[in-house]
Amino acid sequence: MIKYFVYIDSKRIGSHKHIGNVAIAENGKYAFCYRDTDDKYYANIDGKALGPYRWCDNVAIAENGKYAFSYLDTDGKRYANIDGKVFGPYHDCDNVAMAGNGKYAFCYTDTDGAYYANIDGKIIGPYKNISVIDSEKKDGCIFDCLSNDGNYYYVDLTGKIFGPFDDPYHVFMSTSGKYAYNEYRGAMVNPSFKLSGLYNPYYSLEIASSDREHSFFSNIEYEYVVIDGKAVGQSPALNVWYNKKNNSFQWNSIEGKDLLVYEYQLN
Repeated sequence: MIKYFVYIDSKRIGSHKHIGNVAIAENGKYAFCYRDTDDKYYANIDGKALGPYRWCDNVAIAENGKYAFSYLDTDGKRYANIDGKVFGPYHDCDNVAMAGNGKYAFCYTDTDGAYYANIDGKIIGPYKNISVIDSEKKDGCIFDCLSNDGNYYYVDLTGKIFGPFDDPYHVFMSTSGKYAYNEYRGAMVNPSFKLSGLYNPYYSLEIASSDREHSFFSNIEYEYVVIDGKAVGQSPALNVWYNKKNNSFQWNSIEGKDLLVYEYQLN
């Protein structure tokens, strides 16, 4: 029998039939969902097991120990568990997110078939569709909302609405409110950094600094990388990472026959 394990900072945790998504806070608190030998699902919240459920997933945890996940109960209905408080039942429940400060958000469909989001207790909707697309912000997350008028809107965890946008592909938003989005039709539009160019989602790299104030973008079509809207270097990146200690982006590129490593110091 195949068994699954979770490693948290080199420490092996659990021995289960299946493991879902794993979440970890910056201070090391962790959470994950798993299927045990009884074929039932549980949520491991920093060492404490919750359950059993018919299914659970979308687990998240904050530095203060608050947690969130969605699950399918024995009644065949879906719920959200937000730090011990149960929301539901819903026809569907997904895209659970928890910010670093403990604020939460999740998406659900109600009996009317419409999509809604619970943003730290505030309900937004109805929409034709809604999902969390970025939950790495320290103080919130971003929702992608398709409204009845056919336009897209973005909502952060403070409840501020951005838009409407015409069929954007992806959005990045910093904690200061700067944002960028890529139009699906091929033109990359960045209102905050005033950048434009071609965008191919299948051959690109995109990350942000831990404070979400700086962005890094690379596409195989460009002979450079883009940092905060500025072209840098002479080749696209093969891989990129953010060095929190030095507050810098680091990436490697191939130029001619040479494999080079670059570092860009951020302000």
